[in-house]
This record gives sequence, C-alpha cells and structure tokens, in this order.
Amino acid sequence: GVAYYRCKNEAENQEPCIDHKFNTNPPCEGDVKGQVKWHPGWKAHLLNGRVFAYFLTTVLEEAVEELAQSEETSVMFYHTELWNSEREDLKTFLETDLPTDWPKENGGNAAKIDFSRLYRSKVFCSSAILPNEARYAGLVTDNKAGTHLGGGLHTDFDLGVPSKPEPNPATASTVDKMAAPWLVQDVELRQDCPSLEIDYKDYFMVRQKDGLMSRKYPNDAELLAFGKKRNKTADALAVLCTKECPWGRCDPRHVGLDELPTNVTVYANGMRAMKTSKLGDRCHVLKASKKKKGKDTAAQHEIRFAVGKREGTLFLSSVIILI
Repeated sequence: GVAYYRCKNEAENQEPCIDHKFNTNPPCEGDVKGQVKWHPGWKAHLLNGRVFAYFLTTVLEEAVEELAQSEETSVMFYHTELWNSEREDLKTFLETDLPTDWPKENGGNAAKIDFSRLYRSKVFCSSAILPNEARYAGLVTDNKAGTHLGGGLHTDFDLGVPSKPEPNPATASTVDKMAAPWLVQDVELRQDCPSLEIDYKDYFMVRQKDGLMSRKYPNDAELLAFGKKRNKTADALAVLCTKECPWGRCDPRHVGLDELPTNVTVYANGMRAMKTSKLGDRCHVLKASKKKKGKDTAAQHEIRFAVGKREGTLFLSSVIILI
C-alpha cells in the first residue's frame, strides 16, 4: 500500500510516484473526476484510514482488557453506568453559559436570536446532501428505501431529478396539493464509477417558473421515523440553508435568502417571512411579518416557497426546524 507513495521527500507528486497516484483502473474505467495534482491519491486515504483504524482497535482492546479484569459481570451494570454518564454530560451541557454576542458579520446583536433556542432546542433536519441515512431510507421524499451494499454504498434509493436536462415546471393539482421543492442530483459532479464516491452536494430546487411550492417538515415518513416529541412551550423556528456555491461561484440563476421578500417569498405555517437572521455563510433563520397568536405546537410545519425574480432559482441544501 505504501509503494510509490513518497518520492523525493514529497508525497505522491514526484516521479515515479505521481504515475501511480490515481491508478484506479480497475475497478473504475474511463474518466474519473477530481484526479488533480492538489488532491490526495488513494494511498493517502488508505494511510489515513489505517491510522484511524489502528487507534480505534487500540481503544477497543484497552476496553476489553478493562472489562476482563473487572469483577462486575452484569451487562446491566455497564449499561446503567454509561446511561448515568450520558445524563451527567447532558446536565453539564444544559447548565453551561450560553454566548451573549452574535457575530458582527451575521448582523451582530441586532439579529436578536435567542441562543437558548439554537443550542438547547430539539432539532429536525431534512437534507438533500449525501451521505444521508434519511435519504437512503426513503424518508426525505417519502419513497421506497434503498439497499445497502456495504462500505457506505447504497443503491436503488430516490436520486431525485437530474440537474440536466431540467424537469418541466411543476404543476399543482389543487391549491392544497402544491408540488414539493425538487430534489436534484447534480449530474456534473456524479462519478461514472459509483463505488468511488458517496459524497454529493445534492439540493432542493424552487424555480420562478415552478410557481408556489410547498412541503411539510417533517413529512409523514420523517414524522413516523423520528417521532412527535417536541418542546410545547416555545414556537418552532425554521432555518433554511442554501446550496454551497463551488469555489464561491454561484449559478447565474441563484437567488439568495437575503433577497426576501422581493425576489423570494417564503411562508412558514401561513406567516410570511419578511427577513432573516444569518447563521454562518449559508443558513438563515426565518422571521415572520408578525407574531402568530398562541403557541405553535404542531408536529409538522408547512413551508411554502416562491421565486419572483425572472429565471431565478432558489437552491437549498437543508431545512432545519428547531422545536
């Protein structure tokens, strides 16, 4: 595995190592994306994997030796010990002081975000990116589950629509049955060799020509899988995260959530969002036009999207509900 890894005191990028850096045929034939000089080859990944595996097996061996020397033989004893330790960790986390200042680049304290909601809420996330067990299980699109082939590789799950050619505009059968945002696989980033890569930045898409689109978060399949437990003392917060722009270059059709409410329209449980508070580079907390009467204790939350900019498109990677 280490042959042709280091040549002339440099890993993989000097002769003759560079000739063996990406020798992935077999098992992969034809063009393989991403095989460029500044990316590590498979030997670097193999070395890292073996170092991590050695660490984990060492820790496991130490744990087994400790168990073998213990006088306690009850499985429930260790289960209780671990459970109590986990509860203590949770108690420490919940009693830790929260931040008081919001980053200036995200609006500073004017954002008026309740830090306890961000750090202490129950969280539900519906994401398009892979790998993603919820997508493999068919939950994100309430569709059939895929098959696990081993090594993190799955097949026969819902891949969504291809980015090229794009689907025809969505149509709603009735006002109450609007189409959900498209789940899109970026075919330009897909490898021709499926076993080579499982990480993909798929996304949800709403185009100007699609009109109003809607989805419940969680949907019925997600709700069944993840349960209905929630914080009934506070309103839910919706956080929308846009698709990452590769190397900072966004699609020319890209419409950002900072363009609310002119170029993008979003309704959360019937309340129109007029602005957002930014979280990091790509995520935004929705802020309604006015506060809804009473507490929003529903198990599911309907979010409607529309793009007003001509030929504009909203690209979302994830929708997060803090409950």
